Amino acid sequence: MTPPSSEDRLVQLLSEVHAPDSASRWRGVDPSSGRGWRLPRLMVAPALAAVASVGVLTVAAVSVVLVHQVRSGPVAQSMSPSASLQQSFVPTSPGASQSATASGSAAPTGSGRPAGTTAPAPATATPSTTAHPSPTSKPSPTASPTPHTQPGVFTFAPTADAYVNSDNPDTNYGSAGSLVVGSNPLRHTYIKFTVAGLVGTVTNVQLRLYVTSTGGGFSDRPVADNSWSEGAITDNNAPTYGGVAFTDNSVDSTGWWTIDATGLVTGNGTYTIALTSATAVTFDSREAGSAVAPQLVVTTH
Repeated sequence: MTPPSSEDRLVQLLSEVHAPDSASRWRGVDPSSGRGWRLPRLMVAPALAAVASVGVLTVAAVSVVLVHQVRSGPVAQSMSPSASLQQSFVPTSPGASQSATASGSAAPTGSGRPAGTTAPAPATATPSTTAHPSPTSKPSPTASPTPHTQPGVFTFAPTADAYVNSDNPDTNYGSAGSLVVGSNPLRHTYIKFTVAGLVGTVTNVQLRLYVTSTGGGFSDRPVADNSWSEGAITDNNAPTYGGVAFTDNSVDSTGWWTIDATGLVTGNGTYTIALTSATAVTFDSREAGSAVAPQLVVTTH
């Protein structure tokens, strides 16, 4: 059965208030004045239409108010179970959405947060810093001697020196601070040099000795065998020396003296020079210190 329209319902209500009289008019009483009033039938239809329009507008206004209150929250919970309402909430953060269905109660969906709340920002993991080991310090390279690149004058210290004594043929004097030559008893001196780094051709060689006592001159001689050692040489195992190379008979004071040795050293290598004398002469050995030790001075061009 179709329900009555709004206009029919209003006509029914008016009919219940007061029915029309025999003159086909609608009548009533003004409550404030007590006066009666009558409405011709010709004006009934327009009046009913106007009343119906007002009723429709009133129903629409009430619906708007109900919808507004439902959106606000509390009215949604007081609505009758027969009424239903679907509302979509604007998400408060990207990717989040909510919906609530009012059918006696609100049912949140999605993230389940109440309307108007802000979703917490997702936690961002802070990358841990990788510890890098500090660089290992490298030792500074040891500076090597600058090699000679031009001819010049080169000075070398002895690598071994000693004298031997015919009166004590098995005695070693390698640790003594002096070098001795003489004929009574017979004593000879051996000095070894290692020559390296020479550039050019050897043109002059000088042997410098620090004299501590003198009784005349001395001579220098070549020695072919360089296998002897300072701590083991004696008169019995000393290598044989060659003929006289140079002689200086003018040694009459102490201090530095120089004797020519050109021809006894011809280039880089190991050399031994022997010293002999008919009279006693004493020199400082390398054990006496570098300041007075024998020196080999080689000049090249």
